[in-house]
Amino acid sequence: MHIILEFIDLNIAYSPIVFFGLLILAGINIPISEDAIVIMGGILSSRKNEYTFLIFLGIFWGAYIGDIISFHIGKFLANKLLKQKKQTNKLIDKMNYYYKRYGSLTLLIGRFIPFGFRNAIFISAGMGNMRTSNFLIIDFFAAIISITTYFVLSFKIGESFKLIFPKIRIILFITLITITIIMLISYIIKKKRIQKVDKLFE
Repeated sequence: MHIILEFIDLNIAYSPIVFFGLLILAGINIPISEDAIVIMGGILSSRKNEYTFLIFLGIFWGAYIGDIISFHIGKFLANKLLKQKKQTNKLIDKMNYYYKRYGSLTLLIGRFIPFGFRNAIFISAGMGNMRTSNFLIIDFFAAIISITTYFVLSFKIGESFKLIFPKIRIILFITLITITIIMLISYIIKKKRIQKVDKLFE
């Protein structure tokens, strides 16, 4: 565990770029969890406070640009579908109506929904012909709220972990010694029993 944490600490300077790149990939629907990256970023920041702002910026802009990519994928799909059947056109019309009425609220709530639903909402916003300027403004503020919330919470968890980690190491050490002693005693008892059985058959 200590070796892993040491390796992460040595390479933490690259994490803003790595997180940014991963979130861009998430925007093109590669199955990468935004929430996992935000939580990881918060915990890493708690270990090296001087990188906190850079890590946050890398995560925020990666997530926001990823959202915009998903939105434009939706617009592209809508244009393709409009050239097809009339039934598809009716579906697009329904989505247009829905996003005119509830688009802002959907984006705000959708920003807090994990497990791929978020991307589906952004794509459907693009398919629903939501105005690009509206999407950019609403999603910008929604992203600030959601990412800041998750980032701060995970940062606090990381700080707590720093405090309890030395205690965990002591507990693990005591547990390891206890298990070793129990195994040794079990081995001695088992060996004595075998010796007794051997004596009976001599």
